[in-house]
Amino acid sequence: MKQRIFILVLASVLICLAGSFAPAQTGKNVPMPKLTHSLVKLHDQYAVHLAQRSAASFNFGDPLITLVDNRVVVDAVASGDVNELKVDLESLGMQQAVAFGRMVSGQLPVSALPAVAGMASLQFAQPAAAITNAGSVTSQGDQAMRSNVARATFGVDGSGVTVGALSDSFNCLGGAAADVASGDLSPVNVVQEQASCSGATDEGRAMLQIVHDVAPGASLAFASAFNGLASFATNIQSLTAAGAKVIVDDVIYFAEPFFQDGILAQAVNNAVSGGVAYFSSAGNQARQSYESAFRAGGVFAQNSIPSAPGAPSFFGGTAHDFDPGGGNDVFQRITLSPGAGFIMSFQWDSPAASVSLGAPGTPNDLDVYVLNANANQVVAGANIDNLGNDPIEADTTCFLFS
Repeated sequence: MKQRIFILVLASVLICLAGSFAPAQTGKNVPMPKLTHSLVKLHDQYAVHLAQRSAASFNFGDPLITLVDNRVVVDAVASGDVNELKVDLESLGMQQAVAFGRMVSGQLPVSALPAVAGMASLQFAQPAAAITNAGSVTSQGDQAMRSNVARATFGVDGSGVTVGALSDSFNCLGGAAADVASGDLSPVNVVQEQASCSGATDEGRAMLQIVHDVAPGASLAFASAFNGLASFATNIQSLTAAGAKVIVDDVIYFAEPFFQDGILAQAVNNAVSGGVAYFSSAGNQARQSYESAFRAGGVFAQNSIPSAPGAPSFFGGTAHDFDPGGGNDVFQRITLSPGAGFIMSFQWDSPAASVSLGAPGTPNDLDVYVLNANANQVVAGANIDNLGNDPIEADTTCFLFS
């Protein structure tokens, strides 16, 4: 039996002034306001785990939050000097910290999250949430591109060219040596592996197997894109430094800006300007999207819709009208099968503070809520204070319904 749920988009502050940005306050009163709801929830559950003195290892249960020995992989945006933020984070125990642009990525102890939330050097922090954009059909790209014909006719096989791949992991599951022995791969220069092999699929090795089929003479390199946005951007540079003239990735970060070139796009542009051919798997999510100019609908008071346990608080505001025909419908209906779920990245066209130092950040704060079938309870959502930060609500809580 399929279940219908509702999406509600609210603008608690909407200020659009031509040529300028006016400061505003949302009045949101939340614990650790510089952190996303999922990081706060992670810390709360970890505190309960410690209080129970359980011998079992801690498991948060969100597949998009990467934990490494009770450390969480985060992307943190600096309020000022990114190197100052990096030093502050390392002083609280962050491991494998990497800075790029205005962002620091690394493994932060879950217990340090409250201290991080109070740091003056931090603008905001979020989990490093990414997925691979992999297909389910075995590739026949060699024949489709007729690269087999090119090899036979022109004698080209990729010799003299290094191809780099960015994905989740390379050899977390084992078997890379066997692939080389069987001829499915040539030796691979692994620049960086995924920090945690939990949930890893070795998609990077699969990508390089396809590259090896197409260009068996090419040298191969790999770097993980799953250690945070700043690490991903840095690894694009690292593969370039390792001699890669062709780089491919199949990774999507939910916090990549739609309307500006974020740090990943900037890193790609730098690589391309140096002569690298860069290709990213664009994917096609078909009808799983919505785009519209904001239309003011009804106004909701704070806490006028109660929240289920563990769901974010309802802050109210002016709802978006989903009816373009002149009516007033503030709910977007979604139908899910039992046990199904979805992940949402909600963005709007305002400046992103994480793009570069000195960027003003968004002058408006929008929230997105998922309601139950009766539209009378919040069951999930994302509602950080966006003012001065990024125009993105992409909290990583998986919206799953039974």
